[in-house]
Amino acid sequence: MDKDRYIFLLTFVGKLGDSAAIASRLKVILESLKKTLSGELVSLHVTMGDYDFVAIVDIPKDKDRTILDCLRLLRSPGDIRVTILRAFDYQQVHKGVGPQKR
Repeated sequence: MDKDRYIFLLTFVGKLGDSAAIASRLKVILESLKKTLSGELVSLHVTMGDYDFVAIVDIPKDKDRTILDCLRLLRSPGDIRVTILRAFDYQQVHKGVGPQKR
């Protein structure tokens, strides 16, 4: 099945408690992405700056419309802000420019 790549930018807001509580909430979010969107986590990064985590996820093309519903559910407890970006391989947009795939 053909997949699209998305970047989820996650920011926790309010008090979540210790690192175990944060890890638990993050696990629920990632499991939700997998279950709801049939998403495959490519990589997860802890970041410094405006976002706490960046998750790169591959989602089957037929699930694209479900992403907005998933976003609404992820935000519903009010403890997280999520920004979702559709990502394209640079070569898809500008052939012959940038790093070449091997």
